[in-house]
Amino acid sequence: MNDASDFATRAAAFWRERGGRMTPVREVLCRAIVSSEKAFVAEELLERARKLDRGISCASVYRALSDLVDAGLLREIRGERDQRSFVAAGLPQAPVGHVVCSDCRRVIPLEDECVPLREAAMLKRMGFAAGGMHLRIEASCESMKRCGTCENQAASTGTE
Repeated sequence: MNDASDFATRAAAFWRERGGRMTPVREVLCRAIVSSEKAFVAEELLERARKLDRGISCASVYRALSDLVDAGLLREIRGERDQRSFVAAGLPQAPVGHVVCSDCRRVIPLEDECVPLREAAMLKRMGFAAGGMHLRIEASCESMKRCGTCENQAASTGTE
């Protein structure tokens, strides 16, 4: 099963459990989410989804995002000016975490295959088994201190 259909299948099961169903709008939103290679904000999802279906409303996007976070299919990341960004959880392209620049508040993906191994080993020593993991780090930008500008603003692959 590919990532898009697996994500949509899990989302449909969640909505069914709550007495809902997989509507055509929700299906389009699931496809648009899976096609994202970086963290996105609701407005970016709306724009991407409207390329597939012009009739999708902003309210539908916000309701679906809330539901998918509740379902554990999306992770929410607080970024610039406390703006909510989202990333699909558990997909191969999903980063293991994000760095939020405390100077410019940009969300930058953290891609390091060693992080889950290190954290899982630490959890095991503490008597836990990791059921899922996402690391969020707030960090100050060294270039801001040196040069007065944040290099992460230009290099950010998160919210823009």
